[in-house]
Amino acid sequence: MTVVKETATARWIGDTADAKPTGVPVGSTYLDRQTGTLWVCYDGTNWAEKASVPGTGATSLGKAEDAAHTTGDVGVMALAVRKNTAVALGADGDYMPVIVDTLGRVHVTPSGSQRNTGVLHRNAITSVDKIADFVDASVTLANVAGTQGFLNFNTAYYMTAIPGNRWGPCKVNTNIDTLTTTNDAAATHVIACTIAQATGAEWYDLFLSTDAAPKWVGRITEAQRAAGGEILTLATITAGASAGVFNIGAVGTGVASSNTMFSVNNAYRPATVTAINCAGYTKASVKVKLAVTDLRSAPTLTIVPFFGNQVSATDFHMGSAVALSLLSALGTPLCQEFALDVNGETSLTILIGTISGQGAAMSCWVELS
Repeated sequence: MTVVKETATARWIGDTADAKPTGVPVGSTYLDRQTGTLWVCYDGTNWAEKASVPGTGATSLGKAEDAAHTTGDVGVMALAVRKNTAVALGADGDYMPVIVDTLGRVHVTPSGSQRNTGVLHRNAITSVDKIADFVDASVTLANVAGTQGFLNFNTAYYMTAIPGNRWGPCKVNTNIDTLTTTNDAAATHVIACTIAQATGAEWYDLFLSTDAAPKWVGRITEAQRAAGGEILTLATITAGASAGVFNIGAVGTGVASSNTMFSVNNAYRPATVTAINCAGYTKASVKVKLAVTDLRSAPTLTIVPFFGNQVSATDFHMGSAVALSLLSALGTPLCQEFALDVNGETSLTILIGTISGQGAAMSCWVELS
């Protein structure tokens, strides 16, 4: 078209159905008050909708794709409508606002009916997932008539060691070691305790006193146990002795080895099992199979779920243990299924808390939904 210069233009306001005027100066405008659309006359008769391209700067309503957010940026807030019960606010194909529940959560349709293909999580496991309890041979004692200790002569002392980790201690060995110091009139004895390594132990709680259930005297790490050392004052660890040996010359005054915390083994080892990533899922279906070679003894099985920690990757947290009822009534077979709420947990591992039965071996599969 030919470029036209107009020094005077006109402006009109009307409804959508109104006919736009003709014979008007080029550049005149018509505002549709119902839609807010602005029209411009470009030849005195015909009208074109005026395009509006928003800016993308910090103070503009528009923003460019993939642009980084900066504090203070201007924009149009998207509003949602609270509807405690999800309901359509428009017909199919209509525009409608986002709806949220009483806590401001967007209503969504869960995909709980969809399961993943599942995974064989544990295969033919025959023992509990814990540090093994100490036995009689795990600790041996010897009298040392030194000058640095504080144990009396000709006195019977009882001693035991209990391995443990961040999830708890092992169960105490009921056969407590005992030793009577030499009758030499000296009150400076120490007892040399040779302590075996417990696979997976992070530390060992040591107990020594004249009580049949000796009292706690100190805790040593696996590195300290391996290097050897001494406890000449309650809870104070110093270097000394040979590898694997701890000389104890102090009498324990802490909790007794008969305390109920040492009556069961809580030294689980979840980090030794390959975890299942539960991100994006709400439920875990755990399918358990216990195989036994025969029934000369009744089978038992306790399953213990552990969940990962998003903040601390080395920490795992126990869920509720599941003690399966096996062959005790109709509907209690050796293959069973139970459901766990995972709610997008970082990870899930299934451990064995207890297992018994002739040739008992546990396998389990996990499906997420």
